[in-house]
Amino acid sequence: MVLPVGGMGSSMGGPPPQQVLLTMPYLKAALVAVTMVVIGEFVATYFNEAISDCLTPLFGILVLRDVTQAGQCVLCLGVISGFNCLSDLTSLILILVGQRYVPGAKYFFSTVCYGDVRVYDPSTRSTKIENRELCSWRTVVGNTCIVLGVLTQLICCRLSLKIFQAYQREGMNAMLDEYEGEPGDGLRASAPGAADLPRPGAVAPEGPASSASRASNRGFVPFSGEGQRLG
Repeated sequence: MVLPVGGMGSSMGGPPPQQVLLTMPYLKAALVAVTMVVIGEFVATYFNEAISDCLTPLFGILVLRDVTQAGQCVLCLGVISGFNCLSDLTSLILILVGQRYVPGAKYFFSTVCYGDVRVYDPSTRSTKIENRELCSWRTVVGNTCIVLGVLTQLICCRLSLKIFQAYQREGMNAMLDEYEGEPGDGLRASAPGAADLPRPGAVAPEGPASSASRASNRGFVPFSGEGQRLG
């Protein structure tokens, strides 16, 4: 028996499982939140994070376009949102240690901060260190979106996998219902000469030989008297 591994729509084009209908509104709200995060990252010029995070709403549109066929795309949505969650978490760690956008964690929500940056001097064709202002309202918006991105991507991943598991359970139940019955019936019916084979527990038909044997057994009476010597 082949077990379904997911990625399928509802059985026979019917309505999706009840668990999917209950979870889909929460997934839609999470995708809207991710979309707002992506817009904020573009505004803050956090382009690397924004381009990566925008893949989640794009796949979310495919899932929400047809609820009856959501099982075909929901696993991809879960994988992509999980990857984006890890990517945003990595960016958040780099920001906190001062390796990206702001000098360190204490300037996470600061609009004024300075830090040393390496710039290229075309006149000398070399790089030099300059102290420049790094923080602004854009970094505040971007850092906030990074935090929200980790949370919303994690929620999307969790809800997508929950929907995928609901479709998987429905597919397994459908196949179990299809194969429900006495074990071995399918093999017995497809075997050559299956019509001549008796079913398990059936009484074999009586033939002439078996009837004669039973009659002779009934006519035989064992000797129970005292033995005598002949001659």
